[in-house]
Amino acid sequence: LMEWSRLRDVFLDEMIRLDGLGSQSSPMVCASGLCEKEGQYRCLDCFGSSVLCSGCMCATHQSHPLHRIEVNFWQKSSLHSLGLIVPLGHMGTVCPRSPTPTDLTVIDISGIHTVSVNFCDCEFACLPHRTQLLRVRWWPATLNRPQTVATFAALDTFLQLSLQSKLNMYDFYLSMVHLTDNAGVLN
Repeated sequence: LMEWSRLRDVFLDEMIRLDGLGSQSSPMVCASGLCEKEGQYRCLDCFGSSVLCSGCMCATHQSHPLHRIEVNFWQKSSLHSLGLIVPLGHMGTVCPRSPTPTDLTVIDISGIHTVSVNFCDCEFACLPHRTQLLRVRWWPATLNRPQTVATFAALDTFLQLSLQSKLNMYDFYLSMVHLTDNAGVLN
């Protein structure tokens, strides 16, 4: 503890740096290097938390739709609000016959998210929506027209917590609600 106390200012400076631009020198340019657009968004779950524009943020998160996003120094946002649509049933590519996107409520260990998905509706190769969800490790709450899912990671975490500490499902769900919006100020 004595060793750390001599370095506490370094730790404090670095914690404050994370609430600013971090290592980024210019707040105006997307850090992806792929475009010259204004960078306004950062991901709390990606390594390094670079500031990106909305298009690059969606492109880099096509396979990570549950990452937590912040905008404009630093308010909670979401990939859903940026327009990210996750294609299902075609191994990450868009189904040529997919209908309009469906909004799902996804319960994950990082909180509760809204995610837009495009289900595959191909005439011959079409799988039921529940099967398409299971293949991306999302457990549907209902069999027909699911609107709420839980990730396998959330279910596994709940199982371990309930076995070890006797946590009930209601308290686990409330924990996910608080992870999403602890102060209760978001819509």
